[in-house]
Amino acid sequence: MDFEALVSRLKISGSIPEALPKLFLKTLPDTYFLEHDYINKISEKYDIFEEKYLELILKATDEIKENEDLLTWAKLSVLYLKENKGRRERVSMPMPEPDGTAASDMLMTIVTLPLVEEAAESYRSRGFSEDDIKKNFKALNTVIWIGERELGRPVSRKVYFGWNMHYMCCTIFDHGVFNFEISSFPQTSMLLKNKVTNEFAIMMVTPKMHRDGYILGSLCHTDEDGAFGPDFIETDTDFTGYLAKDGKVINKLVTLSKSEWEAVLRPGDPTVSIHIPRKTNLTPEVVKESLVSGFKKAKLHYPEHQAKFLTCHSWLLSIELYNHLGESSNILKFGEIYERYPLLSQGRDCMKFLFPKECDSLEELEDATSLQAKVKKSFLEGGYIYSAGGIITNEEFYK
Repeated sequence: MDFEALVSRLKISGSIPEALPKLFLKTLPDTYFLEHDYINKISEKYDIFEEKYLELILKATDEIKENEDLLTWAKLSVLYLKENKGRRERVSMPMPEPDGTAASDMLMTIVTLPLVEEAAESYRSRGFSEDDIKKNFKALNTVIWIGERELGRPVSRKVYFGWNMHYMCCTIFDHGVFNFEISSFPQTSMLLKNKVTNEFAIMMVTPKMHRDGYILGSLCHTDEDGAFGPDFIETDTDFTGYLAKDGKVINKLVTLSKSEWEAVLRPGDPTVSIHIPRKTNLTPEVVKESLVSGFKKAKLHYPEHQAKFLTCHSWLLSIELYNHLGESSNILKFGEIYERYPLLSQGRDCMKFLFPKECDSLEELEDATSLQAKVKKSFLEGGYIYSAGGIITNEEFYK
């Protein structure tokens, strides 16, 4: 069988890892991971799948065995993922587009399951309890649930392959109402702290800014007329650059003396990044308890990481939400616990979360809730929701 012909028949698009054609020539693993007993045992041991999804997965394994192309790709995927286990956080295994058959719709989940036992052992070695591990592996079920909300049928969409791999890499855990990712601060900015007043300032480091204060290249912010930055300079005595405030950058070059200011979070520094699952309870009390205890848990289980701050990248931090929500909104209160800065954004990053069912046009978007109705109206009028980054600087969250 020819590798290129296989890729063509499966209509696999996107980047193909260099190692795949070479692995294709190796002896591929047997089909142990497609046996019902194997899958049932893994799912039962870690309480992963609800019954209707498990039945679909088992049906898919039978279909894969009867499809030579999918069977070959499944075996190749397992071999590739296992041989790259030391760098799974960077692995991107290309997958065929789900086509409505059980085999295609469940393929991404099936090739992930042979990694579960090793991932569980990694979590155990870090001190996670068996209940913790089971809660983490529920992500595999959640991805199928998300696919069902988006496409109207249970499906593991390849866009979420990397999300599953976070858990197989043991680089993320679930606690309270959030997911906590062991991460590093992005290269775009740095956090400064005044040595006397203890106030914080976010200074942009790398991106060029649109005149409106968003990162140049964000949707509807691509023209360079009036663009500014980055102009960041650090010397032995000063920091010079543009400051971010409330999710935008102020077009005023400032110099802050190191005699008064110190860098407390630089690009690449360790952080704990917050992810917000769909339908999360964002009441302030629940949010604070989850964040405080979750950060402690990260410090306990990943002591070598030495993170100092909680961070978040999300549409829920968007300043545009002030146009659609009242001051009592828990979403706004959640955003306000962060010092915010802009991200490169396509302006509609909220779509999969706020409007999970995929539509062919904006007119077809759901408007069942007041927020959906307001955002839909804004989109139809040319408005956008730009994601923002944020850092929690309040010491109350780190006690």
